[in-house]
Amino acid sequence: MDSLSVALLAPGLAGLPPQPATSVEIYLYDLWKRLHHRVDTRLYGRQTVLESASGVERRRAIPGALGVSYVGRALDDAVNATRGTDRLIVQVDNRPIFVHAVRRRLESAPVVLGLHSMTFVQQSRISARNASDAMRAAAAVVVNSEYVAHRVRQRFASAQDAVTVIRPGVDTVRFHPCVTPADRVARVAFRRRMGAAGRLVILFVARIVPRKGLHVLLAAARELRQRGMPVAVWVVGARPGSDTPYGRVLDRAAAGVSVRWLGYVLHERLPGIYRAADVFVCPSQLPEAFGLVNLEAQASGLPVVASGDWGIPESVGDPSVGKLVRRYRDPAAFARVLGELARDVAQRQSMARAGRTRVAREYSWELAADRYLRLYRSIVQSS
Repeated sequence: MDSLSVALLAPGLAGLPPQPATSVEIYLYDLWKRLHHRVDTRLYGRQTVLESASGVERRRAIPGALGVSYVGRALDDAVNATRGTDRLIVQVDNRPIFVHAVRRRLESAPVVLGLHSMTFVQQSRISARNASDAMRAAAAVVVNSEYVAHRVRQRFASAQDAVTVIRPGVDTVRFHPCVTPADRVARVAFRRRMGAAGRLVILFVARIVPRKGLHVLLAAARELRQRGMPVAVWVVGARPGSDTPYGRVLDRAAAGVSVRWLGYVLHERLPGIYRAADVFVCPSQLPEAFGLVNLEAQASGLPVVASGDWGIPESVGDPSVGKLVRRYRDPAAFARVLGELARDVAQRQSMARAGRTRVAREYSWELAADRYLRLYRSIVQSS
C-alpha cells in the first residue's frame, strides 16, 4: 500500500451509507470502498468517519463534526490518523467553499475539488471571487462529464489546466438484470403487487421538481393510453402535496394514467425496482450535468429514453443502448419513442443487453477508482 493517504470530505449534512444519504455521500462511499484497500483512505461525513485497519472496515464517531465545525474536526482527525505518511491529499466534493478552509488548516496538503454539477459554483451559493479562488487553489478539479468540464473552463480561467473528467461508477453487482430464477420471481411478484401485469412499465427516479420533467412523462403516458397502449408509470421520489403548485400540475397530468407513487426509496432497494420495470425515462427540462440514474438503469437491463441535451447524452450513449429525445419539452416526442419501444420487444431486449455491456465495460467503480488513484499519484509527483 502507498504511503499516500487520502481524506474524502462529504458535505457533512447527511449520514454516510448505509444510513439514508444524499447522492454525494453514496458516490463517495462507493469510491471509498474501492480505494481503501489500495491506499490509506478515510471518508468523512456527518460526525462519522469510515476507515479500514488491516483490511477490516470500521466506522468511528467524530463528536462535534457538524455545521461550522465540520471541516476543522474532520481535518484534525485526518492529520492525527495519518501521521508518518509522506503525503495527505484532501478531496472535497460539491463544496468549493471548503477548499480555502482546508488550505488554511493544511497549507501543504493538495486539495482535489469534485464537482458533480455547476450548482455549488452558482453565485447564490458562493461569490464569483471565492469560486474562482477555490478553482485556483485546487490541485485538480474533477468533474463527471465533458459538458461540466466545458462549463467550468468557460467560466473560470483559473481552472483551465486543473479540470479533469472522471466518469462516475455504478455498482454492477447490485445493479444487474434479471439473471437468476430468484430475480425473475421477485420481478413477477413486485409487478403483481403494483397491478402492472400485462402493462409496459415506465420508471422515473428523481427528485420530483419541475426541472426533472415528470409532468412531461405523465402527459406522454396519457397520450399512449389514449392510443390504447397499456402502460403504467412508476415514480420513485417524494411526491409534492396536492396543495402545492407543482403537485396540482402533476395531479392534472396524471389524470387517466396508471401511476404508482413509490415515494422516497432507500438506495439499496432501487435495484429490485429497476429490474421490475420495462423502460427507464429521464425527461429533464433543465441542464443536467450527467445523469447517473441512466447508468443504473442500463446496468439493471433497462432501455433508456432521455432528454437529448447537456451532459445526458454522455450517460445514455449511442442509439443501440438509449434513445435521446431532442424535443424534450414536447410530451408527444417522448410518446413517439415510447410507443416504438412498446411495440418492439426485440429492440427493447437488444438495448437492454447493449446497455448492460456498456456499463460493465466502461463505468465500473473499479475503473473510476483506478482513475482517481492515477490522479492522486500524479499530484504527489508534480508537487
